[in-house]
Amino acid sequence: MKHYLLPVAVLFFFSCKPVPPKTYYTGLYTIKAYDSTRHFDQKFRPVKIDLFYPATQISGVAPLSYGDILDMGALRLDYSLPKDSCHLESQQIADAITQEFKLDSAGRIFRFNTEVYAAPLPAKDTRKYPVIIYAAGMNGSSWENILLFHQLVQQGYVVAAISSVGLYPGYMSAAVDLEEQVKDILFTRQQLSQAPLADTSHIGLLSWSMGGSAITKAAMQSGDFKCLLSFDGTEIHRYGEDAEWDKVFNEMTRITQVVPEKLKVPYCYLSSAHPPKVDSIYDIQQRSAATPKYFMKFKHARHEDFSSMIAIAEQVQPTLGDEHKKRQQVIRGLTVKFFDEYLKDKTSVNFGHQLDSLLLLQPNDYSKEY
Repeated sequence: MKHYLLPVAVLFFFSCKPVPPKTYYTGLYTIKAYDSTRHFDQKFRPVKIDLFYPATQISGVAPLSYGDILDMGALRLDYSLPKDSCHLESQQIADAITQEFKLDSAGRIFRFNTEVYAAPLPAKDTRKYPVIIYAAGMNGSSWENILLFHQLVQQGYVVAAISSVGLYPGYMSAAVDLEEQVKDILFTRQQLSQAPLADTSHIGLLSWSMGGSAITKAAMQSGDFKCLLSFDGTEIHRYGEDAEWDKVFNEMTRITQVVPEKLKVPYCYLSSAHPPKVDSIYDIQQRSAATPKYFMKFKHARHEDFSSMIAIAEQVQPTLGDEHKKRQQVIRGLTVKFFDEYLKDKTSVNFGHQLDSLLLLQPNDYSKEY
């Protein structure tokens, strides 16, 4: 089942390449907040937000390794965990990645240089950047898409990545957990109003896997978001692939009312190699034709191609080749273009033309099915 896999190319046409990066460092500041309107056992609900931001300078610290990012992900439930306990959980994730992608050892995964630096937010910096709120997959965290976050920061975005915990005891597995993830997104939107560098008048939503259902529901409940981009998200469902997930999907449709007409902002769905859609919780195709919506299938892709994990695996072990790394570069390039048009208001980007170019040049690799 794709949503439980982990505890969880090079661009072939010039016009889809992102503009050259600015001379930013990628800073990372973690906000460990509590939502006092909700409870987690006997305490207020923890909401961990990893804020990746453009920094003009960072001194005195080394870049974080992928192992560091994995350790930080272990704090999703308990912000006071000792480093040894964090490392035990990150070792499990690294072992799962190693097994899934047939690496020689997990050690290379831990040592991978992310080019991200842990640093405090600049208190007196008056710059403002558009914000992308990222909703992780089920039980996921920033380790899912760290390479993408770094590239987005280099293009002048702030990325707020949320590590949701669901209902107590914090292992997301059911539709009720998704509702908490939606509330985490809305809570994060409020928290960002206090964050320097964040232009809260320009906020977009990005997700992978189960996070797709969360961002779509959040956008239906709030008008604060300007656009949505979903990587292989669960908001589009195909019955018959997994009986257990069919049950979860059915429950999603019953918990809260879903009104597709309320989704009035540009939406893009990038899909892995699935059969044509059978049913959708949000019936997105029925929305007004006046609202831009884009669908594209990567015919030879797998679910994990929409994360950084395969690309990192191929970099630390070159014998694996670079097929997935190239596909990841296409995905990241399209992601930058989408947000450039709909968050930075660069209408000259013409995102729809970017997709059409891929479909025209490589019909064996891409299609408009979803």
